[in-house]
Amino acid sequence: MPIVPWPAERPVPAPWMGDEGWLLEENLSVLRSFLSDDTAAVVEIGSYRGLSAAFMAETAPRARILCVDPWDPSAFPGADL
Repeated sequence: MPIVPWPAERPVPAPWMGDEGWLLEENLSVLRSFLSDDTAAVVEIGSYRGLSAAFMAETAPRARILCVDPWDPSAFPGADL
């Protein structure tokens, strides 16, 4: 299992990400290493707008995915949620 350290600086999202989340290539690589067609269940804590959940659903199509998020707009002042 690869260990990916916390970045020293805030990552800059790729232009294609828009406002949808922070699903960087490093995240995709780590998720791919854990997911397969045989994955049965995934629990995601902190979903924001679901970009990683959508990726996991595509990568592990048979998995049941449970996303847990407070959905608290006050946590993102000024954001259009």
